[in-house]
Amino acid sequence: MNSMANKESYYKTLGTTANIGNARIKEKYIEALRKHPPETDPEGFEKVREAYETLKDPEKRKQYDLMRKYGTNLEDLIEKAYEASISGNLKKAKKLLKRANKISPDDPHILMGLMTVAIEQEDYKEMDELFERIQHILPETETKELASIYAVKATFLMEKGLKDLALETLDEAKETFPEESSTFVSLIAKAYIEDGQTEKAWKIVNNAIPTTENETFEDIHFFILLSEMMVQLGKWKDQTKVQSRFRKFLGNLTDEQEKDIAYDQLYEIYEEFYDEGRYREAEFFIDFLRLLDKQDPELKEMKKDAKYLARIQKEIERLKIDEDIFPLIFLQAFEWFYEDIIPPQQLEMMINSLPADILAEMEEEIEMHAAGILRLRKKYPSIYKHYKEAWDEIFEELTEGLNRDMKRELRRLR
Repeated sequence: MNSMANKESYYKTLGTTANIGNARIKEKYIEALRKHPPETDPEGFEKVREAYETLKDPEKRKQYDLMRKYGTNLEDLIEKAYEASISGNLKKAKKLLKRANKISPDDPHILMGLMTVAIEQEDYKEMDELFERIQHILPETETKELASIYAVKATFLMEKGLKDLALETLDEAKETFPEESSTFVSLIAKAYIEDGQTEKAWKIVNNAIPTTENETFEDIHFFILLSEMMVQLGKWKDQTKVQSRFRKFLGNLTDEQEKDIAYDQLYEIYEEFYDEGRYREAEFFIDFLRLLDKQDPELKEMKKDAKYLARIQKEIERLKIDEDIFPLIFLQAFEWFYEDIIPPQQLEMMINSLPADILAEMEEEIEMHAAGILRLRKKYPSIYKHYKEAWDEIFEELTEGLNRDMKRELRRLR
């Protein structure tokens, strides 16, 4: 049974028809969002986002339209081929895609599927033949789609560890489609990062940032890429520069629909970092959200929360390498901070990375443990204050029965 028959058309979800031009899809998306806000209709909101993510991209939209046109047989073949490919049965995937190709011989997406199978099978001769065939099928005017074919080929080559071939493909694409260079910047940067050439990757992304006079809303992905790469490469010394340029770009936005789209994209990034417990990164992106929506008081609290947690996290990182702190103090602080972030089994493995006999010995060092809490209170105030009740309770248990002289000795040990 056709899976598409069981779900509402993406066009209907956005309140439009299949004849709509690409330029108006964003407008319909904003209208649909107003009817299905995430606060009151999360299910409807997700449907709208899913529809928009497919229809805003000409390549994804064409593939979606193809599925609607050819119906069950072609869709089932492609779906089964995808499942076979994921499970590692490349022979079956290729067979199914060839059957799909007979139904729709000039479908570039099916040919792309065959090309990726050829790459997985390391049949680079067939890869090149399919690549040329796709290029001949697509009209020269379809520069975005042609550029995306290069991007797909390069992506799979990188996944196979063939960085040189991937970069060669991307360099050719940049020369052939200079107006679509934005399609390749992130891939080129990724290839250089994987090759250990991080500075070259950083330079490429910085050079891709347009001048203020030439920028358009579509350039937002360059600014997001630069920000995410700054985080990935740990280039926090460039934070002010990156933040200032991105803020200027966002400040120049006047179209309310574009502001809404930018907000959605940046909020998604913030939320992902926050959920992963990467609070410094989350704080960085909240600043952009506050620029786009200065009236939302919740953003101010979110900023305050992320900044507070980032400060604790930074102290935990310092605590980890502090040779003067009693090791059990770090393990306790680490466990409490990450218990809602790291999966329980993984966290348990990390906490128990020290041999059991060593942990047992440390637990016997009552005076050192107590002195460690006193040292923590003085040197790592954020960690101490955040878990004050727990630290104080442990301290009381450790020092129960100690006389005044022994407690005085503890202060010396700290």
